[in-house]
Amino acid sequence: MVSRRAILATGCGVCVPLLRAAAQTPRSPVRIGWLVPDVPVPGDVYRQFVRRAAELGYVEGTSLLIDYRSFRTLDEGKAAAAALVHLKVDLLVAQAPPALLAARSATQTVPIVTFFVGDPVHMGVVSSLARPGGNVTGFTWDTGSDGTGKVLEILKEMLPRATRIGLLWNEENNSHPVYVRDFESHAPRLKLSIVAVGVRRAEDFEPALRTMKTERVDAAILFPDPFTVRHREDLSAALARHPMPAMWGSLAWPLRGAIVTFGADVSDQPRRVAEYVDRILKGASPGTLPFQQPTRSDLVIDVDVARALGLTLPRSLLVRADKVIGQ
Repeated sequence: MVSRRAILATGCGVCVPLLRAAAQTPRSPVRIGWLVPDVPVPGDVYRQFVRRAAELGYVEGTSLLIDYRSFRTLDEGKAAAAALVHLKVDLLVAQAPPALLAARSATQTVPIVTFFVGDPVHMGVVSSLARPGGNVTGFTWDTGSDGTGKVLEILKEMLPRATRIGLLWNEENNSHPVYVRDFESHAPRLKLSIVAVGVRRAEDFEPALRTMKTERVDAAILFPDPFTVRHREDLSAALARHPMPAMWGSLAWPLRGAIVTFGADVSDQPRRVAEYVDRILKGASPGTLPFQQPTRSDLVIDVDVARALGLTLPRSLLVRADKVIGQ
């Protein structure tokens, strides 16, 4: 008769190889849908995400499958998002506000991690930054309504006699009207009025700047987003043909011809998105992961552009700049 101890020993001898085999069996690939407006080919932002994902154990093409979808209009974005949900992706990554809105229209259940977006509360996507609730979380470049006031203060310091400020914004970007209203609400405090001109195509840049000239604006604030970033060479060329003091809001993608660039440092967001994706895939609920805001904003001033426009910038502004070009 075989003893009970022998049976247990035999059983455990079988279990150990089985456990080892299970540990060595690769997990099923994770499938992610990536949505982005106006960036048809994956670039450095995408590669930063992939590199950080690899550090966390997700290797693109084997344990991580990414369906990359770019779109031009919000309707195209919604169709692309719906197609990704139909593919039963495990998670959606939404780069920029139109991608977030497209993803949100397609699903209330598939987790969404977004980045390079404005205030998601103002966009009506989440109820609060601290506890988003629902299926959306991520990273915003918005530093709060004080940010728009700060931008106007910088322009007023640069041009003390300024009374009219132009805003060039993308009519296809649903978050831009929020910022137009913020600027309009802060302007009276500094005795400024706002001339907001929307664009939809790169061909609209020159007519928009011409309109600002006709309206006698003292300076222009040019809103960055995937569309204006992608076409910033066209925007620079239009600015060269219709020169005026201009302010740009993207440190990562500088605009030639802008005197001032002031914006949040969001260079680490693609890597941090990979970290949030990892946490969600391991069981975290997106609704309990707080939206992260930038911790700093930098001020860059191009003295050469100011000189070309015949402007002498105040010393008080130059000493506060994080970087001065051409001094």
